[in-house]
Amino acid sequence: MSNLILFTKNFPYGKEEAFIANELEVMSKKFDSIMIVACEVPLSIKNEIRKIPANVKVKKIDRNFNTFNKVKLLISKNTNNNYFDSRADSLYKKLFLKYFISKSSSILKDILEDDEINKFISKSSEIVYYSYWFFVTALIMVNVSEKFPSNNKLLISRAHRYDLYEEENKLKYLPLREYLLKNIDYIFPVSKNGTSVLRKDFPKYYDKIITSYLGTIDHGYSTMVEKKEFLIVSVSRIEAVKRIDKIVESLALIDDIPDIKWVHFGSGSEEKIVKDLAQKKLKGIKFDFKGAVQNDDILKFYKENDVSLFLNASSSEGIPVAIMEASSFGIPVIATNVGGTSEIIINDKYLIDKEFQPIELSNKIEEMINYKKTFSNYLELRKEVRNKWENNFNSYTNYSDFYLKVKNELDTKKL
Repeated sequence: MSNLILFTKNFPYGKEEAFIANELEVMSKKFDSIMIVACEVPLSIKNEIRKIPANVKVKKIDRNFNTFNKVKLLISKNTNNNYFDSRADSLYKKLFLKYFISKSSSILKDILEDDEINKFISKSSEIVYYSYWFFVTALIMVNVSEKFPSNNKLLISRAHRYDLYEEENKLKYLPLREYLLKNIDYIFPVSKNGTSVLRKDFPKYYDKIITSYLGTIDHGYSTMVEKKEFLIVSVSRIEAVKRIDKIVESLALIDDIPDIKWVHFGSGSEEKIVKDLAQKKLKGIKFDFKGAVQNDDILKFYKENDVSLFLNASSSEGIPVAIMEASSFGIPVIATNVGGTSEIIINDKYLIDKEFQPIELSNKIEEMINYKKTFSNYLELRKEVRNKWENNFNSYTNYSDFYLKVKNELDTKKL
């Protein structure tokens, strides 16, 4: 039997990692049986899970990584001391490495004590070990695979943003890169930019680092009728890295243009600050904070409303699935030139610098408002956006190609 075991953080629990659902639909058709191990499910998350295909089993590892438990991990004596990382060249990096290993080890212990996981792997004549993140789950995956040496197996991991770009980490360091690259068969960054960075930093592993785009489901192209309202949407957590406050500051500079409405989907630690700022600054622009919603609610909104523009002001990204989803409907996007974002934007003129000033974004928005007034040209732009998505980020195409490669590599290892 050809099986796959997928290591996630929370999925299919909670609202994070929602984009895995698109891939799971294709994955489930390529393997006889799949087991998802959700490795870091906070105790606060309820037991409800997303809808999953019939041949997928789920195991949940509950964790409470509060400050007290993080300190316990740091002082733990049960850490595997066989790891060495020459790049941990400062006290803080050494502490980060210790925490990283201790956290992985504590989760690994629970996984290896689970009879159902053990039986699933033991009975698999061939198996793909798949970590969705090139971080804690990747180390757990490697360790689990080592306990079952007799399997015909392939180890793969995706790499996104926080688990790939060391310069985005406060310490400019991510633990055990060399160890993970050595012990995983293929690393699949989700953007060409990510692949370039990883290959440059670790040229020794050039051939096993391969770009594999994520994708979104085709929910149809959004036709649009000409109307006065200019509807802007943004979708993200409301955290410092997402810089929703800079969207507010930018919109405030075009507050005198009539018939603008801004809708934001997502919540987070800076939600009150941003809402208060919007209340204070946006006098002539309607705005609506929808909070954290299910992904289906966002897609429904795109289908039922004529969205004129999508905004992303993040200071760091892998390649944003939210932009893919908006693009699939033909919605034009203005975004910061970070990570792999430029790979999905149709033209550089719709990109803004990472350290942009609000006036720069407001000018871009105003240009799009004026461009929409020549409605036939604006509709052509929407078709271009949709075509870029269709050619590069259609989930069925991307994931079918991805699993064809994975299965071919698994077959090659039999020889």
